[in-house]
Amino acid sequence: MAALYTSNSKPDSLKADAYIIYMMVGSYFASCKCDNAILEKRLFLNYKDLSLNKQYAREEKILEKMKKLGEDYFDRFSDMDVLARISFEKGEASILFYADKKVILKVRVDKKGSVTFLG
Repeated sequence: MAALYTSNSKPDSLKADAYIIYMMVGSYFASCKCDNAILEKRLFLNYKDLSLNKQYAREEKILEKMKKLGEDYFDRFSDMDVLARISFEKGEASILFYADKKVILKVRVDKKGSVTFLG
């Protein structure tokens, strides 16, 4: 059986981090969908190109940052249906979560893996 996906390039850790944030934070909403299905797939493939150890390490780092916000921080989002918009500029990724056409949460991550929650 032929492989469905093969990569000839090194995975982009910034794109992998953006995907991890999109998935982890998005799980706190009633529903979360990326506004660009093609970008979502590309980010997923960068994530999958990381070794399992790197995936776990990056997930744990992001989870630790989320825990610092407190247990109740994400509870306010549990009934919201959101649309996520992911963009990249100047070595940074921004993940915006929209509900009712308003940004309700913004998350930034840089190439060093530093994560900032705004909102």
